[in-house]
Amino acid sequence: MATTAQAATVPVKLTYDFNNGKLITEPANPIFRVGDRIQFSSDQGEVWILLEPIDGYQPREYRTGDPPVLKTQPGVGMAWCGGTFRLNQPGKDPQTVTIDPRSMQWGVTPLDQ
Repeated sequence: MATTAQAATVPVKLTYDFNNGKLITEPANPIFRVGDRIQFSSDQGEVWILLEPIDGYQPREYRTGDPPVLKTQPGVGMAWCGGTFRLNQPGKDPQTVTIDPRSMQWGVTPLDQ
């Protein structure tokens, strides 16, 4: 009897480098396969993610605390990243930074199969 590859829960950790205007993901180039469940997180705060194409993920939106997103179709996708984050800079009071993912300023292109 042939075995079928099990779908995985793929954790994606986001780190915002606000000083350099960069978004860093772990893994650096996440690969999502149809059937995978994707769980986003950040040590800096709460995430809000919008995924494209709209019919490639169910649901197409993820917020901290939601169940993982299901990858429903093959192909390359885009994750627009946002949320509310703590910004701690030496010698300054901590700040809260809110990013609306609909601004499409912070994104990562995963290498989907």
